[in-house]
Amino acid sequence: MRFYKARFEESGEPLGNPGCGWYHIYSYAFKEVSGRVFPSPDLRLLSGDLCQSGESLALLQFDIGFFREEDLTAGVLRRMEELLDCFRRCEKQIILRVTYDLEGRGLWREPESEALIHRHMEQLGPLIRARAGDILTLQGIFVGSWGEMHDSRFLSESAMSRLVLTLYRAVEGKCFLAVRTPAQWRAIAARLSGEPGLVEKLTLFNDGLFGSETDLGTYAAVHGPDAAGRWSRRRELDWQSRTMAGRPVGGEAVASNPPVSFRRAAAELEKLHLCYLNSAYHKRQLDFWKQETVDAPDCWRGVSGYDYIGRRLGPRFVVRDAVKMGRALRVVIENRGFSGVCGETDCFLIVEREDGTREERRLDTDARAWGKKTKLPVPLPPESGLSGPLFLSLALRSRADGRPLRFANRDAAGSVPLGRLKGRQK
Repeated sequence: MRFYKARFEESGEPLGNPGCGWYHIYSYAFKEVSGRVFPSPDLRLLSGDLCQSGESLALLQFDIGFFREEDLTAGVLRRMEELLDCFRRCEKQIILRVTYDLEGRGLWREPESEALIHRHMEQLGPLIRARAGDILTLQGIFVGSWGEMHDSRFLSESAMSRLVLTLYRAVEGKCFLAVRTPAQWRAIAARLSGEPGLVEKLTLFNDGLFGSETDLGTYAAVHGPDAAGRWSRRRELDWQSRTMAGRPVGGEAVASNPPVSFRRAAAELEKLHLCYLNSAYHKRQLDFWKQETVDAPDCWRGVSGYDYIGRRLGPRFVVRDAVKMGRALRVVIENRGFSGVCGETDCFLIVEREDGTREERRLDTDARAWGKKTKLPVPLPPESGLSGPLFLSLALRSRADGRPLRFANRDAAGSVPLGRLKGRQK
């Protein structure tokens, strides 16, 4: 059979793929007084807001500072369950942060007893495990101001490692766990390397992006390493580029003076393998990107810096070429996103005939292993009993729930056309 390849053009349009993109924050401070559980949100109104947001991600903050001296109650756990299920119905993937403080008073609001923090993690474990498929990552280990792992008495290497281990076991390793800085990650990973699967589930979140030369204390102020184990910005960025691939990394941008251009931001976010970013904070930095315009001789020309960054969050696979080589195609795929795929993802060859019948063949590949440029071998259908033309395309789907992952080619809504085979194979 002769192969006539399709025309491969990159699109700069948003893809709406799962596990990446912009997010808003939804915060709830829980308490129970005289048998009444607060907050008591109108879930119908919340559903309406969520459906109108246009974002597939949401950062859900659970403030449990009211329980700094006692167990969580059954009523509060049910209310949390109701909220998580509401986000599920609205098809929002959740970034979950449980914290004792949302006021910047971590030392005052967190428990005095580390044992109680472990108990709270164990209480929340079944709730989180049951909804692990809806949760992109868990941020933090409950402690510190705003849950960001600073201003806390529980941030020694040993205490952090104990808390991470309890949380990992409470959710039975079903969720990624994000800590605040690379130095914290390295210290925890070194101590817990013997726990099966834990280091592979450990990732980062950075809520100080571009706020200063150190990203507000994320990196060392000097060349480092400093007393906290932090390295210089340049060295930390190189380390994250090597280490964070395949893990959901995200955060929020903070405006410096002057704000950071979209070009510099994009170069760093690619090194961080960034998947998600706050769409409301910091307004001055985000507005600066919105006022910038991409001037490039490709599909991005005329797009705002804000959209350029937003559409590259997560993976963005583009088929560049397809060549017939014997009984297989060699398909060249480029990743134009900041990160790769974080969950098991299957790739399918779709074969369609003129009469409309079609079949799918799962390929022997996992998109998590794809790099910036991948040459994918795609076996062709067996020649016996086949005559053309056959129309070939590729599709990606999450192995966990079957959700599609769109390619960034033009005319690739459900799958990306590769071309057609015509005539009988020799």
